[in-house]
Amino acid sequence: MAQPKDSDPDELQPEASSSFKSNTLIKTFAPILGILIGLNLLLWTIALIIFRPYPLLYGTCLLSWILGLRHAVDADHICAIDNVTRKLVQEGQNAILVGFWFSCGKSNET
Repeated sequence: MAQPKDSDPDELQPEASSSFKSNTLIKTFAPILGILIGLNLLLWTIALIIFRPYPLLYGTCLLSWILGLRHAVDADHICAIDNVTRKLVQEGQNAILVGFWFSCGKSNET
């Protein structure tokens, strides 16, 4: 079968399979997720040890953690991450870690 004369040869290349893409995402996100879960467990353990004589502070820790999670999904944060991600994808760059680095910078700011 002959190729049409006006077609771009790059358009005829098969796209990467979805299993390849999902394996790449899993390999990228698994270490990040493990680090985040590990840090949360470590910090909660430290908080439980430090505040053992003051059990009322456990509630304050939990409240600040929950409010921090709520603050993380504010519309302005989601828009900022989405805009940067879209820009990087348009430029053909890897945008997988945009949210992670945004959260690291935001947590250092406060």
